[in-house]
Amino acid sequence: MIDFSGKGQTLLSALWKNTEDRLRQTLIKNPDDLNTLETLGQICRQQGDLESAAEAYRRLLSLYPTHQIARYLHAVFTGTTLPVNSPIVLPWPAPFVRIQNFLPQCQRNRLFSLAVENQNAFKPLKVYIPMEEGHVVGKYDSKFRHQVGLERSAEVEDIIKPRILEILPVILPRLQVKPFAIGDMVTQLSLCHNGHFGQVHRDDMDGRTKVSLAYYFHKQPKAFSGGDLLLYDTDLERRSFNRGKFTQIKPDDNTLTVYPSGYYHQITRVNCPTDAFEEGRFAIAGHIEAIDECK
Repeated sequence: MIDFSGKGQTLLSALWKNTEDRLRQTLIKNPDDLNTLETLGQICRQQGDLESAAEAYRRLLSLYPTHQIARYLHAVFTGTTLPVNSPIVLPWPAPFVRIQNFLPQCQRNRLFSLAVENQNAFKPLKVYIPMEEGHVVGKYDSKFRHQVGLERSAEVEDIIKPRILEILPVILPRLQVKPFAIGDMVTQLSLCHNGHFGQVHRDDMDGRTKVSLAYYFHKQPKAFSGGDLLLYDTDLERRSFNRGKFTQIKPDDNTLTVYPSGYYHQITRVNCPTDAFEEGRFAIAGHIEAIDECK
């Protein structure tokens, strides 16, 4: 298992950077090497350097035009149309859409103010476990999910939901999710502060949840490290994933990330040198459910 604790993250980042440097030196001598370019793309996406990963896969495609994973990941990272081919290598990298400057600055600022104004109402967040007949039970489990937040906020939903519903028809094809009749959209305003994290899980355990999302915002300049979203390569049919292959998504301010709920994911541990509430990593996490046709 990869160690994403504070010290583990530091050592891992140094190892990835050292590996990337060696791969680039190899490409100077042999710029057409397939294995080196594949590994470079993988290392870059695991570091969250999506631009460099896209460039590595672009180079791969220029040399090997039929390379399926390179074509697929280049499209994911550049926001272009995904190839229609079905995955032939499983587990398969998660598709996602990442939108920077997602909200007008006035709305982003209102969300930050709303969080600070309600900080005394932030409580430990539950883990939701699906039971029989579609019922979901929430319980506290700090070993699985260590975050605080507001369960639901009408003002938060009034800001975030209309914008998400506006873009949903456009982004569903890029997520390889078929259109569906929208039921509920559940959102939580959460805070990850020093030592907070979320273990590996997927969001579609209830059978209705189709799309997951995370909108990030934080005080400038950023005081914390970590709190990254890891999207694991997943075999959707077998409900399994590869712990060694993932895409890291940085929690940049005023940025939305949307992905299919069936892909395994986690939140890395946050490291913050101050206890000030407003210095942490804020997020509006949520998911979009389809209408339950059996009801």
